[in-house]
Amino acid sequence: MTSRQKKILDLLTEHEFLTSQKIAGLLHVSDRTVRNDIRDINAELGMDGILSRMGQGYYLKDQVMESGGALLK
Repeated sequence: MTSRQKKILDLLTEHEFLTSQKIAGLLHVSDRTVRNDIRDINAELGMDGILSRMGQGYYLKDQVMESGGALLK
C-alpha cells in the first residue's frame, strides 16, 4: 500500500464521510487518482473496506473500523 493510500485511510478514519473531491484537495492530487487509489485499496484488502454513498462520499465499512485498523496494515 502506498503512503498516499495510507493517508486516504487515515482521512476516512478521522471523518465519517469524505468526497473524492475533498480527499483530492487535501492530498493535492486529482479526483481520478483518489478513485483509483480507493479501488486499489479495496483490491488489496480483498473486500470493499471503503464504500461510497451517493450525495455523501466515501466512508469506511464497519468491519474495517472495528478492527482498529488491523486490516489496513
